[in-house]
Amino acid sequence: MPPKTILLSMNTPEAAQRLVGPAVELARRHGAHLVGVHVVEAVAIHADYVMVPPLAEIEHLEAAQSERAEKIEKIFKAATEGEDFVSEWRFVQTRTVTASDQIIEQARTADLVIMAQENSTDAYSGGEVMLERTIRKSGRPVLVIPYLGEMKTVGSKVLVGWSATREAARAAHDALPLIAPDGAAAIVTARAADEQNHAMATARELALVYDRHGVRAEVAERITEGMAIGDILLNEAFERGADLIVTGAFGHSRIYDFVIGATTTKLLESMTVPVLFSS
Repeated sequence: MPPKTILLSMNTPEAAQRLVGPAVELARRHGAHLVGVHVVEAVAIHADYVMVPPLAEIEHLEAAQSERAEKIEKIFKAATEGEDFVSEWRFVQTRTVTASDQIIEQARTADLVIMAQENSTDAYSGGEVMLERTIRKSGRPVLVIPYLGEMKTVGSKVLVGWSATREAARAAHDALPLIAPDGAAAIVTARAADEQNHAMATARELALVYDRHGVRAEVAERITEGMAIGDILLNEAFERGADLIVTGAFGHSRIYDFVIGATTTKLLESMTVPVLFSS
C-alpha cells in the first residue's frame, strides 16, 4: 500500500532545504497528503530558577523561534506550490510536552515520516534526540535524509540490510512502496568467516517476495572481516550506487548500543544516502 500521508519534520531552514526535494518527489509519486511540521518548545520560566532570564532575553529567544519558523514555512510552501498533491503546514509551539513527544504523536498517524540527519555544526537543530526517539517510539518507518550529498532520486537502487529479525522484516516490507516502478533491490546479509549464515534462506525468500511486487531483487552475502555492519552497508551502497538503504533500527538495548556499537547509530552518524529505519 503506497504512503498516502507523509509527515515531514523540519527543525531548521537548512534542514528544510534538503528535505523538501525528496519529500515532494515522494508525495508527487504517490499522490500523498504531505504535512510539513515545525515544532518548538515554548520559552518557559520555572519557579525554581535561581536566576530568571531578563525579559529582553526571553523576547529575543521567542523572536528567533518565530523567524526560523517563518523561513521554514516559506521553504515548504515554495516547494509545494503548484503541485497536484495536497500539502499542509503546521507550526506547533508546545508548552506541556517536549518537541520530540509532539513529533512522535503526530508521526503515529502518518504512513511515512521524513526527517533530517543531525548536523553537528547547526547550533539550532536539536534533532539528534528527536530523531532517535522518533525512530524508537513512533512505530512508523522513518526516512532520514543526510545533510551532505545531492539527493536526485530515492528508491531507484535500494540496498536492504537483512538479518532475519523482526526489525529487518518491518523495514524490508515498509520499503516496498518507496521503490520506484523501475527500481531494483539488493538484499545483503553479513556474517563472520567462522559463522554460519542463518539469514540467507530468508533473504532468498524475501527476494521472491520483492519479485512478486515487480521489484528486481538479488541476494548477496558479505564476510564482515572485523568490519561493523554499518560500514559494510555504507560501502555496499557506495559500490552499487544505491540511493536508499533499508534497515531495521535499534534491535538491541541501549547498553548493547553503547558496548558493541549499533548499526543504527553508525548509519545515523555516517550516512551518505537516505536511510529508511523501522523498529
